[in-house]
Amino acid sequence: MPDFRSNKLTIVLAIIFFISLIFNIYLLIDKFGFSGNSAELNKNIEFLDRELKDAKDEINKYKGLSEGLDTIINHANLSIKLKENKIKDIQALNELKADENQKFLNEISIMKEKYLNTIDSLLVERRINLKLNNTVLSLETKISGLNKKLGAAEQLPIKSLEVTPQKNNTLSMNQTALAKKASEVQICYNIQPNKATPVGKKVIFIRIFDPFGHFLNDRNVVKGEFLHPDYKINVPYTLTDTIEYKNEAINICTKWKNPENYIPGIYLVELYTDKETIGTTTFTLR
Repeated sequence: MPDFRSNKLTIVLAIIFFISLIFNIYLLIDKFGFSGNSAELNKNIEFLDRELKDAKDEINKYKGLSEGLDTIINHANLSIKLKENKIKDIQALNELKADENQKFLNEISIMKEKYLNTIDSLLVERRINLKLNNTVLSLETKISGLNKKLGAAEQLPIKSLEVTPQKNNTLSMNQTALAKKASEVQICYNIQPNKATPVGKKVIFIRIFDPFGHFLNDRNVVKGEFLHPDYKINVPYTLTDTIEYKNEAINICTKWKNPENYIPGIYLVELYTDKETIGTTTFTLR
């Protein structure tokens, strides 16, 4: 005679085992973040790989400029390599939860920005183009010599002309050497006393040219022209400074915000009065 109690117990145990199996499968899916959809996992892995490659390419653009920069870049490449190895481990285990994916993206973004800021600081410290500055110095010497020969004793002498690209850093402006971070330039110079120069209001015309020789100005603001002292034709200016000259030394700093994005390369800055060229310099953005 069949043992119905034993069969009933067996059925109950089988049901409990089946429910437990379903529950454990659910826990595994929740823990490892996959539901049999390997395509979604591969898509996320590919996106992380692209982000790491973009970070590596961006950072390695500055390799070879100096020993200090190369040290930073080598350290950055090591950090990126560790991230790549971690992603390969995840791919091998076929597990990547959504929150882990976002965490990786955040870490890559922070790491890339940290190294770029360090590179930017090092570039700012060594940001002098000796060849062009020597050329500019030679031109200024020739201009000064010509002015003396022509009897231009009333010139407005300046020195220490310096142009500093700056980036917007929330509450303040900081120096930068990267075109993608630059938002404006600061132009500073010292006007020197010259007893032969009449006192009174002086207008200084500033012209800025990009690496392709294109004249820069704000197309949204109507700008005037002035008679170029060398070419004897009217030319546009980027901005002006107006000062009250009292035959005393004056330190002047003015800023100009480019409405367009800056591009990498060497920029030319020229300063004029209505009578002469008084200064020329360059600045470089990477």
